[in-house]
Amino acid sequence: RYLAPRIGAVLIPQIVVLIPTYVFLEATLAFLGVPIEGPPTWGTLVIQLGARSSYFDDYALVLIPLGLLLLTGFAFALVGMGMERYFEPRLRDR
Repeated sequence: RYLAPRIGAVLIPQIVVLIPTYVFLEATLAFLGVPIEGPPTWGTLVIQLGARSSYFDDYALVLIPLGLLLLTGFAFALVGMGMERYFEPRLRDR
């Protein structure tokens, strides 16, 4: 009863901040050609578009998945920092 609330206040924001790391890792593995079962991901979209046409002809088709990937990582980082401020009372005053 004593330890669980204090660990939860640290673990929950850290897990949320780690989610973009795993998203980037999955996209990198898909971009490198590691076969991943399931629905298409941003990494597989970039590699399929690159195989279908050159990167210089249709660069917007490659930039859209990459932009969405960066936007997702940034959003999860902001949510994690907000949760960290919420759970950690010392960070609320800043």
